Amino acid sequence: MKKAHLSWNPKPIRVAFLVVLDLLLNCAASILALLMLFDFNWDRMMWQSFMNHFVLYLSVTSVVTVLVFIPFKLYNSLWEFASIDELMHIVIAGSIVSLLKFLANQFNISFLSGFPVSY
Repeated sequence: MKKAHLSWNPKPIRVAFLVVLDLLLNCAASILALLMLFDFNWDRMMWQSFMNHFVLYLSVTSVVTVLVFIPFKLYNSLWEFASIDELMHIVIAGSIVSLLKFLANQFNISFLSGFPVSY
């Protein structure tokens, strides 16, 4: 009788790691952008009225970013052999996320109220 060979598939772990890394880097980039806007003055940044909604903003934009990146298969490709197709997927997905953030700011979505226009 043959034994069933169970193979370990590391791909789901790698994809989960990439998603978590994306979420963390998205949050870090948002915080760094605000710090730059306020000349790296943490106290001045924290006293702004929009900071009450900043955690909600980070949560929503991070999840939207991941949801936009999934259809473009940015978590499935082998980056050792990236091609022009992957580059186009990155550019298009990043543009869509930027456009969504811009539109949310222009239409003054409630959790974005008070955010600096330059952000």
